[in-house]
Amino acid sequence: MFDLFQITAEQVAEFQQNGAVCLRQVFSPDWVRRVEKGVEKVLQSPSAWSESLSAEGGSGKYFNDYCQWRRIPEFEDYVFNSEAAAIVGQLMQSEEVAFYHEHVLIKEAGTNKKTPWHVDQTYYPINGSKVRMLITQSLCSHHSVWCT
Repeated sequence: MFDLFQITAEQVAEFQQNGAVCLRQVFSPDWVRRVEKGVEKVLQSPSAWSESLSAEGGSGKYFNDYCQWRRIPEFEDYVFNSEAAAIVGQLMQSEEVAFYHEHVLIKEAGTNKKTPWHVDQTYYPINGSKVRMLITQSLCSHHSVWCT
């Protein structure tokens, strides 16, 4: 089991009003290590859906892979045993939470290849209340993370 991260009434209100809220240090170092181990497995053995891009003559790269939670035990463990679903349920004020998929996105520091233009809406053909949970493995500024 886990010690549930306590969501405050103010955080729920912020999410309900703005559609987003920043929650810091929600997951224990153990969960962070497990997810990191899963990401390493994805990098070592990417799926047929993975994509790795780099600019000719440039440094760094962009990598993404998704829908690996059944193949990567650490991701499956996170989905079913971490605090994530309970936290999302609190924010949505819902008794039920459905998991859609995970998505590993990595853009190395100093990468001079632009992220390909895309619209996330086509990836999420879901009606109703939705929550996307972004978990960063390294420090990010609000300038380097963009969520819609």
